[in-house]
Amino acid sequence: MADKLSLDSASARPWFVVEPPFNEGAPWINAGSPDPHGGEFVCDLAWPHEFETPENVARTEANAELIVQAVNEHAALAALEVGLREAFDSGRPLNSPIVQATLRSHLAAIEEVRRG
Repeated sequence: MADKLSLDSASARPWFVVEPPFNEGAPWINAGSPDPHGGEFVCDLAWPHEFETPENVARTEANAELIVQAVNEHAALAALEVGLREAFDSGRPLNSPIVQATLRSHLAAIEEVRRG
């Protein structure tokens, strides 16, 4: 496995957990569209039938949502990391107007990604 993960070679974002009416069973993840007819299949998450309890179903659905959120927010979080590293490397105090503007910009980008 590579030392540093990159989404450049992965399916295009945003990713979605496919929901009803397209999916009534174990969750699966689609790229580009929540409609499986217009998007690209990424993966499915399944539970063994003998373990299909309400708790396991809820945990599997939560896992799918977490994966999608992490992928969709990756670019904004990476940009925030770059901005913070530049601030620390430059020796500028974090309360400087430039750093504050950079942080506001990155936080706005993260919120935009979350809104989809």
